[in-house]
Amino acid sequence: MMIGNVFAENKLSVNDVVIPLGDKTAIEIKCDFESQFKGYQFDIELADGVSLELDEAGKPIGENGFNTDHIVSSSKVSGNKYRFVVVSLSGQLLPLSGTVLRAYATIDEATTIGSTFTGKITAIEFTTNETEPYYFDDIPFTLSIGEPMDTRVVLDEESSVLPATVSGVDVRVKRTIKANTWSSIVLPFSMSNEQVKAAFGDDVEVAKFTGWEETEDDGISVGFLEVNEIEANIPYIIKVSSLITEFVADAVDIQADEDPCVTVGKNSKGTFGSFTGSYVPITIEEENLFLSDNKFWYSTGLTHMKGYRAYFYFQTVLDSYNTQKAAPMSLSITFNDGNVTRIDSLDADINIDNSTFNLKGMKVDGSAKGMIIKSGKKYLQK
Repeated sequence: MMIGNVFAENKLSVNDVVIPLGDKTAIEIKCDFESQFKGYQFDIELADGVSLELDEAGKPIGENGFNTDHIVSSSKVSGNKYRFVVVSLSGQLLPLSGTVLRAYATIDEATTIGSTFTGKITAIEFTTNETEPYYFDDIPFTLSIGEPMDTRVVLDEESSVLPATVSGVDVRVKRTIKANTWSSIVLPFSMSNEQVKAAFGDDVEVAKFTGWEETEDDGISVGFLEVNEIEANIPYIIKVSSLITEFVADAVDIQADEDPCVTVGKNSKGTFGSFTGSYVPITIEEENLFLSDNKFWYSTGLTHMKGYRAYFYFQTVLDSYNTQKAAPMSLSITFNDGNVTRIDSLDADINIDNSTFNLKGMKVDGSAKGMIIKSGKKYLQK
């Protein structure tokens, strides 16, 4: 303790910080003091390999964290020692608790992840209208080097915001895809064959909706064409061999259509089919089909679908259900060599989403009491 007035505890504090490799991070100085002070100063002393960010004049950048009445001045004392002085224009610091100043620490290029450095707040001095200032003990802290900061644009299946248009960016897509089952996917950017494999694995299978027809057994046959690339705003079905919770792609151009859709023209009976994607969570309206757990499901109008997925619409299926007639569905993928192969692992029947919901549209247990909705109809369950 330096000679002078003494407080029972330090009025300043600082937390340990993590600096992302190749970036900077804020050292936040916090305080807890009363209005009897008119100013204070302290030095930030850092170990070799760490320095503070400087302005054009060569002074350390210090952001005032609390009041425009308080003025911050700074200077580089020597080596890795930096001084900050805070005074009040009114001659009296406002009482407060919280962050009072931020200085930004950077690291040398040769530093590696996991490295740890020491630092301390030293020469802490508070002034009042009295003759003698108040001094406090040094405050040590550590600076550790962490993983590089993620600067990718994040696209999240839970987000209700349509992706913004931007070119030449790296993206991180938070979109869960189950392993070994067919799922729908739609993206607001294109991906090359190399990008598709890097994101989903070398054995990924991707297919594009190409058409559909009624079959002799009163079902419908849906056609897909295997592709190697993904085109922006076009829905696909995809199958991966390992669970994916997120994936990345570099240097892509994002331009999201509000209604990304593939519509196949009228068939022999004058009806059409469509495959429509959404980048935001939606409720799939009745009359539409969706893929889940390797099965086709018929929505009763309360099915929730997360973003970056797609659903089907076939007039024949609607007509069949409206007349309470079974509508078996057979599916096929047409590969690039012209051969036709049935998707053996995909359930050939359409399943009705018989989940139980409350009146707010939230899925509940089938034994829930009160007014419920099941298969699109309301029931009072006692």
